[in-house]
Amino acid sequence: MENVDKIFSEALNYYASKERSQTIFSNKLQISVGYLNHLLKGRNKGSDAVRRKIATNLGFPGSGYEQFLDVGRAILAGRDPDAIEEDWVGLTGDDLRERGFITVPFSDNMKLAAGSGGTIPITDEVEKSKVIIHGPSLGRRSSRNLQAFRVGGDSMCPILDEGGIVL
Repeated sequence: MENVDKIFSEALNYYASKERSQTIFSNKLQISVGYLNHLLKGRNKGSDAVRRKIATNLGFPGSGYEQFLDVGRAILAGRDPDAIEEDWVGLTGDDLRERGFITVPFSDNMKLAAGSGGTIPITDEVEKSKVIIHGPSLGRRSSRNLQAFRVGGDSMCPILDEGGIVL
């Protein structure tokens, strides 16, 4: 069984080492310098929610949390954390499922209206493509009835950008 505390700590220390100061880094993470110091030195491990917030603030939102943890895994395995993206290339469906990912049907032919004016084509035709998400990020919600759509319009910007994908 993995030691997520250690993995998270390694990844956090790695990204902290790239910053000029703990103050700048703590501002980026939206936590206090004191709390950051406790996390970096292992005096506090942080809750799952805090860890996910930190990963999100470092550019690893939602299912990206696993990629953030993969940086820590790489360090612990003695591999170059800067080459971590290569670990995600070519993963099979079984590999993704082992890491907790699920696929959701995606249709680029159907669009969710989120703007003023314009015609948004809606058809019953669904493409055979999928969106991959991290299953645990759904919490207790079921993935059975999920469908992914593209956003059409810009009235919900910056929350929902035109062309973005929603579930």
